[in-house]
Amino acid sequence: MLAVIGMIQGEGQLRDTERKSLQNRRIGFGLTNLLAESLFDTGKFRLLEEKDVRKRELRENLVSKYWLEPGARYSEQMLQSVALQLGVELLAYGNIAHTSSKQSYCVGPFCHHKQKLQTKVNVCLYAASTRAILCHEGQGEAQQEGTGAFYEFRNDRLDFEKNAAGRAAKQAVTLAVQELTTRIQFAP
Repeated sequence: MLAVIGMIQGEGQLRDTERKSLQNRRIGFGLTNLLAESLFDTGKFRLLEEKDVRKRELRENLVSKYWLEPGARYSEQMLQSVALQLGVELLAYGNIAHTSSKQSYCVGPFCHHKQKLQTKVNVCLYAASTRAILCHEGQGEAQQEGTGAFYEFRNDRLDFEKNAAGRAAKQAVTLAVQELTTRIQFAP
């Protein structure tokens, strides 16, 4: 039985406007759900069902706290306590960092912009019985382009799965989970 308890924002090279957009707690929940989905898709884990209101609130508080608090870190004592409270053997969590680069070419009022986003995700599993932590990193990359008169990228409004940040994050999480699961020995 596995519970995914959240993602932490890592350091990255983002502009202030990009950094502010990450302060939305929904992004933390979305990335947590992306991690849960990726782990579930391996077929090797059973995810904790959130029927118990107390357990659901504990998990939601963890996701919010660790996404929004700069410098927050999971301690072994906290992980052990949460595993006991949720009644699970495994906890999954991670951190994510983005870097972006942008190129612009203009001729008169017409501009062509190209933005490249690189994402690094470090996914960890904590085993409550042994207090062991196993982590693995994945990297993703995506880019977007746009051309127009006085055009500039402004808050990519596509669905998360379709925008550059979503594509890069999904790629990084999937790779990290794949590598992580190859290093774990599962009992039949």
